[in-house]
Amino acid sequence: MRKSHIEIANLGVNSQEMREWLLEASAKEIQQFIHRIADAAHRATDYQLARTAIDIRLGDDAGKQVDRLEKQMVELTGVAVEQKRLAAKLDAQTDRLVSLTVWLKWLTIVLLALTALLCFLEVRRSEVIEQSGVRSSHTTLHIDQQSTVQSTNH
Repeated sequence: MRKSHIEIANLGVNSQEMREWLLEASAKEIQQFIHRIADAAHRATDYQLARTAIDIRLGDDAGKQVDRLEKQMVELTGVAVEQKRLAAKLDAQTDRLVSLTVWLKWLTIVLLALTALLCFLEVRRSEVIEQSGVRSSHTTLHIDQQSTVQSTNH
């Protein structure tokens, strides 16, 4: 098990175990170790080693963060390019939909006009049939009456 910063601070000055611990410790652990030994004048060498170790650790951590940030930026750039492509496609489809809607509006107006024309023609046809039906029934009645009169005369 790894030793804590307190156990490392209790070791002798400039020990090999402390140097190895500084290579593996986190920035927070090194910071705690520095606070522990800061007031001891005889630990000036250990203090400088710890300060150097924390600077290196912070630099390494910053480098890792930069790498992660760079990777995320590449991914976001890819997403942005894809969104731009999809936006252009959506814009074209929207224009097409607007055009088709205009055509549909005009076709609906034409169908409405044709329907009104057909209704008008149907009404006229009904009136003509009704008038010719009245005439034909008058004519048929008149012819039947003449036939009856002639047959009774004979």
